[in-house]
Amino acid sequence: VYNDDADAPHSLSYGLHDFLNLSIDRFIGTQVEALFWNIIASDVLLYPTKVGEMVGSRGQAFESAEYFLWFQKLLAIMDERPDYLQAMADRARAIGLEFFPSLRMNDCHDSPAWKAMDTYSQYRKEHPELLLGDAVHPVFSTGFNFAFPEVRERRFRIVEELITQYH
Repeated sequence: VYNDDADAPHSLSYGLHDFLNLSIDRFIGTQVEALFWNIIASDVLLYPTKVGEMVGSRGQAFESAEYFLWFQKLLAIMDERPDYLQAMADRARAIGLEFFPSLRMNDCHDSPAWKAMDTYSQYRKEHPELLLGDAVHPVFSTGFNFAFPEVRERRFRIVEELITQYH
């Protein structure tokens, strides 16, 4: 099993072919049998979603030129194939690799402590009452409080979308 945070291939690739080589084909001839590919950065998704917010969809400012370049490369991949996750799943299966989109259920990399506000979703901005806030260390303050049914439902809808679209 290999768990990939999905950073390097976006950063290093120039188009879909390059991306698939870096993200999938690198496992040919290895002992890796299953790839888990992270599709969420804090509370924004790294694929065209119908139930959440995709990274960059609000035209927000990026924390660095490097992250902006990463986003531009992701857009270039999606220009070639908007449904690039399915391309990944297809390529993985073609080489005998199981493929699973994965997500951190309560990623807090958008907290002020991380200084990565470009992944702070509109949903978080509109619903601060659903966050952990002052009840936890500042690093975790932007985490969702799963005691609220709407928080659980929102995550469920993302998982459901992944299961039904990328099987």
